[in-house]
Amino acid sequence: MLMFQTSRLLVLIAAFCFVGLSLAQPLASKESRDIVVVSRGGVSVSLHEVDAQVMALPKALRAGYLDSPERLEQVIYGLLINKQLAKQAIDAGVRSDPFFETQLAAAEEEWLARRARNLHQDELLKDLPDFEALAEEIYLSHPHRFRRPVTLKLGHILVRLGGRGEEAARGRAEAARAAMLARDREFMDIYFEFSDEANDSRALGGGILTDVVPGVTEKPFEEAAFELKEVGQVSGVIRTDFGFHVVSLIERDEPTPQTWDEVKGTLAAEQQQRYMSEQKGRQLAELQSEEPVANPIVVAQLRSRYSRAAEGLLAPAIDGSEETHEEPNKTPDRL
Repeated sequence: MLMFQTSRLLVLIAAFCFVGLSLAQPLASKESRDIVVVSRGGVSVSLHEVDAQVMALPKALRAGYLDSPERLEQVIYGLLINKQLAKQAIDAGVRSDPFFETQLAAAEEEWLARRARNLHQDELLKDLPDFEALAEEIYLSHPHRFRRPVTLKLGHILVRLGGRGEEAARGRAEAARAAMLARDREFMDIYFEFSDEANDSRALGGGILTDVVPGVTEKPFEEAAFELKEVGQVSGVIRTDFGFHVVSLIERDEPTPQTWDEVKGTLAAEQQQRYMSEQKGRQLAELQSEEPVANPIVVAQLRSRYSRAAEGLLAPAIDGSEETHEEPNKTPDRL
């Protein structure tokens, strides 16, 4: 039922995305607080509340934040669920909880902290350095970093252990290798005879592995594959967690330099991301530059204070300011 409702909301959103522009002009203007977007169970989400979600974001993210029906549905449905849960909490009497106002204030402070971070990001984006110039300087001074890696295209036979045992699986892989070394049959004939992937609908590529680069396969497989230098060369039998492999080299592309046009977008974006992270770190470091002053007496009692919190009971609070009132010694009454 829930899936049906959310799918229905998604269909409505998608439909209105097509007609939204045509409806925008002729409709009379109303306050966004008075315009209901969706309602259910006695609560509703107004357009103003959706606006508030978007406008709390950093400026650079606002325009594209709700540009898809799926995200729009996620935001609206999230607001609606929160409203329904909030109503349940209110109906349960949480407003009478002695900590309610303080907890509400803490939630407000958390939101304000997030807003402060977003405002700081907005300020940073107003006056950014020229990251493309910085990226070009890096590109020219470190050319070894900008090379396409060695890339292989391989013919691949896989013999799994399942149902065979290790000795039988290795023997089948050796037979496949011998057939590849004989060079009197097409690779695909050998693949369909020996490889367990030939009858596996999940396997892609029909025994051909393309764009194999260092760092993406298991170490034994990588070491054996990248030892192949000549087209047609066949590896030994390779043991991995998947079983036994044999590969033959179809193509080998050696490292080649990447052009400036190929890397400038990514490299400039990396430099901007690094700059933003550093500036955000400085914002927090500035806030943390002064040592906090803790009350050791209060801190010392925290662990024991909540021992009976599950029962709704808290131990008396002590902050060290209480005066000790000792009664003077009394002489016992004599009989």
